[in-house]
Amino acid sequence: MHTLELMARLAADLLDALAAAASPLPCNRAHPRVSEAESESAFRFWAGHGVAGLVLRIYDPVSLSQALGAEYLTRLQQIASESQYQALRLLAVLRPILALAASAGIAVAPFKGPTEAQLLYGDAGVRSTSDLDLLVSPHHLDDLLDHLKLSGWMLDGVYADMGPWARRWYRHTNHALVLRSVTGVALDLHWRVNEYPLLKIDESRWLEDGCLPARFAGQSAWQLKPEARYLALLSHAARSEWFLLKWWADLVRARQLAVLALGEAGLMSVLQATDAVNLDLAWQQAWSRMRQGVLPQSGETGFWLLSEVRPDPRQYFAHMWHLRQNLYYRWVLCWREAVRWDDFKRMSLPDALFPVYFFVRLPLMAWRRVVTILASRRY
Repeated sequence: MHTLELMARLAADLLDALAAAASPLPCNRAHPRVSEAESESAFRFWAGHGVAGLVLRIYDPVSLSQALGAEYLTRLQQIASESQYQALRLLAVLRPILALAASAGIAVAPFKGPTEAQLLYGDAGVRSTSDLDLLVSPHHLDDLLDHLKLSGWMLDGVYADMGPWARRWYRHTNHALVLRSVTGVALDLHWRVNEYPLLKIDESRWLEDGCLPARFAGQSAWQLKPEARYLALLSHAARSEWFLLKWWADLVRARQLAVLALGEAGLMSVLQATDAVNLDLAWQQAWSRMRQGVLPQSGETGFWLLSEVRPDPRQYFAHMWHLRQNLYYRWVLCWREAVRWDDFKRMSLPDALFPVYFFVRLPLMAWRRVVTILASRRY
C-alpha cells in the first residue's frame, strides 16, 4: 500500500474510533492491518502526529503489536510516557500562574495543551504537548504581563525585541505572544483566538461571555464553554493547515461535547452566527473522503495532514485565502502581509522608523522571488 494511503487509512480509523465511542477514550479496538514493510511508516505517522498515547489507549495491545512489531511498539510506549511526564511538568508550572492571576483579580482561561486533553479525554498527558496556552482579555493583557515578568517570566521571540510602534502593530495583527520561564517552559499568552479573523465573533468580551468557572491544577480559573472551545480549536486547526492528527482528534471530541451541550441544531446555529459552517464541514468531509480511500489533493483540507513537509509562504497564503469567502477577511489577510516578521528580524530599524516596513514589503518580496529563480537555475 502507498504510504499516503496508509496514513489516510490510519487517520480515518482513529477518528472513527473516537466518534463511535461511548466514552472519551475507547479501548480494545483492532488496529488496522499493517504489513511488515509498512510498520515503520505507521509508527512514524502515530509518533509524528502527537497521538502515541491515544493509539495505546484506543487499540488492543495484540493487534497493535502485530501491526507495529515489538520494537516500534516499545518506542511508541516511550513517547507516550514522555508525553505524560511533560503534561505533569506543564501543569506544575501552570499552578502558580493561575494563583498569580487570581490574586491580581485577572480572569484567565487555560486552553489547548494538557488542560484541554484533560477536559476532552480525562487524561492530561494522553497526547503530546510542548507548551502552555493561556487566554486573557485584551483589556487585562498588560496587567498580566507585568505580573508575570515580575515573577520571573521573560518575553521570548520577535516581540521581545520590539519597540512601542512595532508592538502596537503586532498586537493588532496577531493573537498571542510567547513568554519563557527560567526553566525553559514556553507560555503562549493569547488575547484572542480569532486571528485573521476566521470567525465572526467579538473578542472584546470572548473570555467574559464564552467561559465558565473551573479548576485546573488545584487553582480557580475559567474554561471555555463547549461551543466556544470547539470554535477556538476549529480556528486554530484551520489556520495551522490542519496538519496534525491530534488536532483532528481534539475536534472530534470537542464537537461531541458541544453537541451534548447544545444539540446539533444549537451548535449549527452557533456556527452559522460565527460564519464557521464551512470550516466545520471542511474537516469532516476530508475525514469522510479519507475513510473512503480518497486522498486529498493540493489545496484541499487534509493535504498537509498527509504531507511530510510544511507549506511555503505562498502556499500558506493560498491556504488561508480559501478558508473563508469574505471580503473583509481577505482584506485583513492581505493587510497583514504588509509587514512580515522575518523581514523585521533581517532588517533591523529603529522603532521610530517602523512604518518603513510597510513600504519595503513588496520590493523585498520581489527580491526573494528573483533569488529563488536564480538559485533554481543554478542547480
